[in-house]
Amino acid sequence: MLNRTTVWVLVFFVTACGPGCSGDHATSTGDAGDASADTSGVTHDTGSGGDAASANDGGRKDTATSDSGEDADRDAGGMDAADDGGTDGGMDVSTACMAGQNLEYAPDDTCQHGAAVWIAWKWEPTDDISVEELQLHTDDGDAALLDDDGGQPGQLLAQGTLSAADADGWRSISLSPPVSVTAGSTYWIAEDVAVCSTAVDGIEFEYYTADQLSGPWDGSFTGHSWTSKVSGTCP
Repeated sequence: MLNRTTVWVLVFFVTACGPGCSGDHATSTGDAGDASADTSGVTHDTGSGGDAASANDGGRKDTATSDSGEDADRDAGGMDAADDGGTDGGMDVSTACMAGQNLEYAPDDTCQHGAAVWIAWKWEPTDDISVEELQLHTDDGDAALLDDDGGQPGQLLAQGTLSAADADGWRSISLSPPVSVTAGSTYWIAEDVAVCSTAVDGIEFEYYTADQLSGPWDGSFTGHSWTSKVSGTCP
């Protein structure tokens, strides 16, 4: 027979522990709680690992996607774009070009320089050009490009010694850095040589003569069909 005190003790124990609970079980449950905490930690790690796995998978996928995308971009668009942009795009921005004077006529080597050291003739480009090379059909000597000063040769823009002649008899100077000229503006091409750079026919460009590039310049004169080639890049 259970007395009242024993009943209350049993009620209190069951209430405190919960249904089906014993001291050992409670301890085990506590351990399970710790295990649950560990499991929670593992779950968190798994979550982290999931994040890590996700990050790794996602990262790998992103990287792979990014890499493939970048590779694809590099192969299809990046490299092509860079190449095309660098080449085609570059060519769209600036294209190799050449201007000339009386090039439709054969050169004439019969013209000889007189007493003047320098002869400078007028040149008016029809396009904006970044001039990199000036070619004359002449013999050994020097050449120059000058700005205009009130209708006669002015400030020196570039000067150099002519190279050896190519197979067609053209000699050149390189302009470094290139000289930018503007369409419709007046410039002067000058030479200090023995044989004039002229053609057998064509436009007789106005010219001046001087003992030195800094002037003073005598002229103006006509009577010769001066010939030249100017090459560089055009916008």
